[in-house]
Amino acid sequence: MVSLDKLNCSYGELLFRPEWKLKREQILLRDNYTCQFCGSTQKNELQVHHRQYHYISRLGMFKKPWDYPDECLITICKCCHDRGHSKYKIPKIKI
Repeated sequence: MVSLDKLNCSYGELLFRPEWKLKREQILLRDNYTCQFCGSTQKNELQVHHRQYHYISRLGMFKKPWDYPDECLITICKCCHDRGHSKYKIPKIKI
């Protein structure tokens, strides 16, 4: 397995990694496979959203999607996710 500090993938590519798939499943299960905004339970539409992104200044990179604490992640449907991204900018926190 490739060392995580040597992963040079786009964010989208990281979402296909087994580490993210496991974390995503944990959040979906925690949220009872339900959009936390509108209540949708359409499983094929559910996504896990990062409430904020953490930039690690000393490394000059963002945390990997699966390295966030559970409270920074939330289950939402595609419609609510798209609407949220069109209205709000996700905060980027330097750590």
